[in-house]
Amino acid sequence: MSEPDVLDLKIRELKQLQSTAWRRIGRPHLTPSERREIRDQIKEIDRALRHHLAVMSVRLELETRAVENVSHPQMEFRILSAHLDPH
Repeated sequence: MSEPDVLDLKIRELKQLQSTAWRRIGRPHLTPSERREIRDQIKEIDRALRHHLAVMSVRLELETRAVENVSHPQMEFRILSAHLDPH
């Protein structure tokens, strides 16, 4: 798997973890310590997600610049006349 694919998968995984944690924290039967633990997990997931999104942003910016900076070499075409030997 290529590096961008791995990064994209990690971002998706973190988003899913974040979504699951937010659903869990809304459960009424949780104790205050369980809620605190989930909030800490959400903060940790958020930091990781922000980091991975920043890396993705930089990567996309670099790719965009690379595509824009590709110089197409000018090709010179010359018409060569063929000297046919009559013999």
